[in-house]
Amino acid sequence: MEPGEIEPLLLNESTNDNTPLVKYLLGIILAAYRDFEERLNLINDKISAIQAVENVIKNRIGKFTKSDIQEKCPALAHQTIEKALKKLCDNDMIEKKGSGRTNCYMRKNL
Repeated sequence: MEPGEIEPLLLNESTNDNTPLVKYLLGIILAAYRDFEERLNLINDKISAIQAVENVIKNRIGKFTKSDIQEKCPALAHQTIEKALKKLCDNDMIEKKGSGRTNCYMRKNL
């Protein structure tokens, strides 16, 4: 090659590896589909509101709020979720912690 000539770009000599990015993106898509399937099962099953809330609670670890349940069960009204949570508290399945805006719930280990 003579001085002043531009070396042609060789596409096969690329050192960038896109495999980690592709695996990461596929992992995100898989997680989204799993979440979608879980939500779809909650909607498709003809179950009562309290059973839907119980199913969400079974998959929760630690504290949760009404808004957490509303996120998983968007078809249920806020008042319906409140009634279901009150009934579960009365049946000693969960316990209420705090009051007002700091209100949260915890599953009881029976």
